[in-house]
Formats: sequence, structure tokens, C-alpha cells
Amino acid sequence: MATTSESSSEKEETIFQGKVFNDPIHGHLELHPLLVKIIDRPQFQRLRFIKQLGGAYFVYPGASHNRFEHSIGVAHLAGELLRALRTRQPELGITDEDILCVQIAGLCHDLGHGPFSHLYEKFIEKRRPELKWKHEQASIKMLDYLVKDNDLRTMMEEKGLDLVFIKELMDPKKKRNPWPYKGRSKDKSFLYDIVSNKINGIDVDKFDYFARDCHHLGMKNNFDYHRFFHFARVCEVGDEKQICVRDKEAGNIYDMFYTRYQLHKRAYQHKVNKNIETMITDAFVKADEHIKIEGSELTLSTAMKDMEAYTKLTDRVFEQILFSSSTELKEAKQILMRIISRDLYMFLGEMQIKKPTKRSGEVQLETNTGEDDAERAITEKLQKRTETIAGMRAAVQVVRTSLKAKRDEASFKTLFEEAMGVVQSLGVKPITIPQTTPPPKRFIKGVEAHQPKSAKDHYRGGFFKVLDIVDAQLSELFNQDDLLTLQKLEETLLSGEIDAAVIEKYPELNRESLPVQLSMFRLNYSFSNSAEAAGIIRGLPVEAVKKAWEAGLVDLHDGLEPKDFVDLDITLDYGMEDENPVDHMRFYSKENPDKADEFPSEKVSELLPKNFSETIIRFYCKKTDETSVRAARDHFNRWYKNNRQEGDDGQAENSPGESTN
Repeated sequence: MATTSESSSEKEETIFQGKVFNDPIHGHLELHPLLVKIIDRPQFQRLRFIKQLGGAYFVYPGASHNRFEHSIGVAHLAGELLRALRTRQPELGITDEDILCVQIAGLCHDLGHGPFSHLYEKFIEKRRPELKWKHEQASIKMLDYLVKDNDLRTMMEEKGLDLVFIKELMDPKKKRNPWPYKGRSKDKSFLYDIVSNKINGIDVDKFDYFARDCHHLGMKNNFDYHRFFHFARVCEVGDEKQICVRDKEAGNIYDMFYTRYQLHKRAYQHKVNKNIETMITDAFVKADEHIKIEGSELTLSTAMKDMEAYTKLTDRVFEQILFSSSTELKEAKQILMRIISRDLYMFLGEMQIKKPTKRSGEVQLETNTGEDDAERAITEKLQKRTETIAGMRAAVQVVRTSLKAKRDEASFKTLFEEAMGVVQSLGVKPITIPQTTPPPKRFIKGVEAHQPKSAKDHYRGGFFKVLDIVDAQLSELFNQDDLLTLQKLEETLLSGEIDAAVIEKYPELNRESLPVQLSMFRLNYSFSNSAEAAGIIRGLPVEAVKKAWEAGLVDLHDGLEPKDFVDLDITLDYGMEDENPVDHMRFYSKENPDKADEFPSEKVSELLPKNFSETIIRFYCKKTDETSVRAARDHFNRWYKNNRQEGDDGQAENSPGESTN
């Protein structure tokens, strides 16, 4: 056993090997020596030169913070949350190694960001769309390079740290059945929801950037992550363990997602911010082939293929272009000079894409708190989106199965006894057999009609009859030939496999050209299942508006050309597309802290939004001379008047005196 002096010495050594950071958001925070060693490496230090909010610094003077301090904040909060859970629930078996691995994942989760953060992803999407590149991929590659280049693997292994586990934490998967991870088993599934939560979007990454971005933008942050830490608890949810929170904290969770929406609306997707980021992207596109990363032949759009080269690529490329005397960079330089001199692309107006309150085909049922497990399972199945014909028919089959399960004496007895109880509690006349006039004997030809012996006997027959009628009608409605053919058409679109019966039913479909058409669709729209395909089809109104805009550009005058215009589609949501993110959260009660469930529907405020997503298309003109601006606005106003959506009473352009810059 170690002596007291030895223990004290070890503690002091740990303190002096670590480092205390004075952070404007979280105050004084202390990080493990290994975290400090990672921070003090070039691969991490480059984050000092990458703006957290991209082009927003040109709109909000305070938004000068970088990915560097955000990453340190995420590592700190990951440790704080896990230590709070370990103190509250020692039975979870959270180890020091678990905490350090999650902290490293938090520290390194943004290593892969390029110049101006998410702007670089848009630039790659424009220049190399076939790559489908995301910064998370580069973060994992950069961590591998950092560990290898600085000989950290041995140190990490000596401390019992699993690099595979850390990389899994940085970019977890949405689908977790069957269990896809090697780093930890399902009994520690909650560890995968701390840095990047793919279940409900509640994670320490958001906790830090909400607080940090609001601070630097001069906005109020309504979400209190300290309360979340205090009430967070790991509970069993299905066959996994998830981080849940007290039921009384639902309002705080809604505040968090509303804060996210407001940050996107007022800052991240601000019309001038997106304008400037579009201009920077245009400059990068023009400069791409003419900027070589030092020590390599890689360019702006290929640097991420090699982490040594990528380490040298930061926001400084903006100044490299701006102050260049190269004729090859002249066009790119002119665009950046326009940003500096505030000669921005002219904002013409925007159009909001209308959405129905409920998604087409979505089945919604009220969840009763007294449901048994079988009823709850059926309700959950029906509450899933039925985006396709196949999904709709499957949902109908669930209803039919549920009805058949109720077609027994026990179900009727329960229902009838409940009805009797209600009648008795109201003090009204007891349930009796209704008085009916029997049909004339000549119509029944001597056949003795069934006479119920009691009220219960009478209503029993009606109960079973209603169930049989509903089942027969559902079967008839959803098994019609036309509907089945449409389902085959749908499956043809989703799978690319051509059904001969469909060709015969629709002779206008050309057997030779259909495979080519399907291939083109699948090339243009990447999807792996029917739900994703349905999401693409829902997005087609946006594309339809854009195509209508492009078609209108043939009718231009005063020297304007289609290349002089920019259209941007902006989606604002609560983090889960058009779903309510709180539906994916689980809550426990004070009386039963080990059992978590969905937030009861009867407790949901009527003041909450019915839609959780909106899409806006914005239109800009690159030319800013008086003649071009007048012509562009005239063109936009005519187009807007002809293409505005039903019920859209918004303004087509800025109101008088409103600044676009």
C-alpha cells in the first residue's frame, strides 16, 4: 500500500504535468497531461487559425473565436458529465480510462475542419461532389496522423486507452442494431452519446458551442447545461443504456433546441453571412488549381488527401489570395477584395417553401399512459413515418393485427365493464337492450331471429361486427390492383430492379430507356433505403423552385446572364430535420429514477411549434452596378409574383431602408 506521502507526491505530479486553462466560458479548467500533450502538437495547434463560425466574423465583430478553444471546452465538458454520472451512479462502472477516451474524442472531434470550418465542406462539395467528403472523416485521419507523428501510441496503450474506441466516439453511427462497435459493449452504450449524439442530438459539443457562440455573438443562451448535468441519469432504454433527464427538465431541453434554431436563424444562416461565405467559396474555386500546399503538389480541394499537407491549410489562405500578386489568382483576389470593401453580392429576396403541418402518410396516435406493453409496441410502430406505399400498407397491417388481437371475449368484457362503470358513476339509467321493432314474419320466412338475452349479449354482437367490418374494409382498400401496381412502381424506383408486371401495366414506360433513367436518378440522388428516398422526394419542391428560377433566367436583359445569379437553399430546424427532437429523448421521474420513458403527450405545451423545420431559398445577384441591380430586382419581382406559393404573403425583397450588407 502506498504511503500518505507517496500518494500526495503522485497527486502533485499529476497536477504539475497537467495544465490549467482560463476559459472565458467555463472558467478555470484543468486537463489531463495527455490532453495537454495532444494540444501542444502542430496538428491541434492549427485549430487556432480556423474560425469557429466561418464567415460570420465579417458580420459579427465579436465572432473571432476559433476551433481551438471550442475543442478544449468540449473535452472539459465531456469529463464533467462523465464524472457527474460516475458520482451519481457508481454501478455504471465508468473508469478513468472511459473518461479519458471520451475527453480525447471531444478534444479531437474537429481536427478535420478546413479553412473557415463548414465553408470548406461546401467548397469541397462544389469542387469534388463525387467524394461526399465530411470533416468527421478528416478528423479521424488527422488523429491517426497526430498519434503516429508524435509517437503517442505507446503512451496511450500504457494508460489503457483504446484508439479504435476513441475514433468510434468521434463519428458514431446512427444505426446501432446489430451493435456496430468494437471499443465498448452495449452495457456502456451511453458513452457513444456524449461527444456526438446521433439518437437525439443532445451532446457536449452543442453545450459548448451554444454557450461560446452566444457569448461571442452577443446573444442570450437560454439553455443551462449545468442543470442538465445535475439531472442527467443513465437508464435502460430498450436493450441499450441512454443518458436521460428528469421529466421536469423538458422545458430546458426545448430551450436548448430553440437556442440552436435561433443561432442558425440569426447568425449561422444570416443572409449576409451566407452571402460572404458564398463569395469566399467562389474565390476558393477560382484559386483552387493555382494554390499548391507547401511541400506538395496538392491544391485547396485535394489537400485533405494527405494529413501532413492538410495541417498547413488554415484560414490564412484567405490572406494568401488577398495579398497575392499572381495573375493566376487575380479573379479570386478581386472577389475577396469585394468582401473587404463591402461590395457584396446583392440580396434580391427569398422564398419560403411551404410544408404541411403533418407529413404526408404519417400516422400519429395519442399515447395513453395506461397502455400495456403490447399496445405501446403497436403505437410506436404506427408513429414511425410511413413515407412509402409499402410502409403505409405495413402500418395498415399493424392496425389489422391489433384489431384481430382484440376480437376475443376478454377484450369485450373489459370494454363493457368499463362502460358500465362510467354509467354507474354518472348515476344515469343502466345500460339495457335497445328497443327495436322486429321485421315482419314474411321477410324471415319462419326462421327464428336471434334474441339477445341481456344488454351484454346484445352489445357483444355489435362489438365483433364492427371489428369485422373495419378489417374487411381495410383489406379491400389497401389490396386493390392499382395500389399494388403503384407499390411495384415505387419499389422499381427505390431498388432499380424493373418489374415486368409494371411494364405491362404502363406501356408508356420504355423497357430500353427505363434502366438508364433509373440509373440517372440514383446517380443524382444518393439513398440506401426507402425512408431516405422519400426524404429526397420531399425535397423535390425545393429543386422544383430552383428549376423554375433557372428557366426564368433565359428572359434576361441589360447585360445580365444566368451566371450572374446565385440561389441558396437554407434549412432551419431543431436538429432532427422536421421531427421534434424531444420525441427521441427519454425522461425519468422523481418517483422512479431507474425507468425512463417518452415525455407524456398530455404534458406537452400547446405553445410549442407544430413544425420543426423550414426551408428558405435565397436569391443573390453578383453584379452591383445600379443598372444591373435594377434589372435583377425587376426580374426577381416578376418571377416571384408568378411563382409564389399559395398562402405566401411575405415580401419578395428587402423593405425600404433595410441593409443587405
